[in-house]
Amino acid sequence: SVDGLKLHVFYLPAEHAKRFVILSHGYRGSRFGSLSFMVKYLHEHQCNLLFMEQRCCGESEGKHITLGAKEKWDVQRWAIYVSERNKEKLPIYLYGQSMGAAAVLMASGYRLPSEVKGLMAGFRMKDADTTEAMKRNTRPVLFFHGEKDTYVYPNNSFQNYMLCKAPKELVIVQGARHLCSAYADPELYQRTVMEFFEKYDGSNSEK
Repeated sequence: SVDGLKLHVFYLPAEHAKRFVILSHGYRGSRFGSLSFMVKYLHEHQCNLLFMEQRCCGESEGKHITLGAKEKWDVQRWAIYVSERNKEKLPIYLYGQSMGAAAVLMASGYRLPSEVKGLMAGFRMKDADTTEAMKRNTRPVLFFHGEKDTYVYPNNSFQNYMLCKAPKELVIVQGARHLCSAYADPELYQRTVMEFFEKYDGSNSEK
């Protein structure tokens, strides 16, 4: 990390891969946890997966969780790490849930490798300020939020959606609670993600 911590990831390559997806988990989560349902689908659809283990979680070092303030730099560093080893120049996507979504959105306000084609954010933590990053971000963003999420209300995603100046889409999943959008309507969730990939895999990214 930029502040000298040893951070861990788990890498799961796919056969005939078409893209990389870097997965950023939520507050006090793990590299698998709530991500496990969707990642099976991603892997089966030719996505190389890099499971981050956030600072102070799992095997990663650190004493404090910073709600995205430092995790954003960790997301950036892992994107650079993948880019430096991405010999085929496959597109890279950043996928975050909860605090992990905040870290992904905040990282988007800073320089990322050109192969990073888009961001997917489950929702953001209400204590993490993504305002300035969303104003600076130039990459497409796909926002998901559960209609019945009472932990982080859907308005949080709507605010980010309105602030985002880049191409964007907001999907409110009916009946879905906290971290349950992919479970509540898997067909909608999976179809929307694949359409997002197909739309931006070959796009040009800057900043």
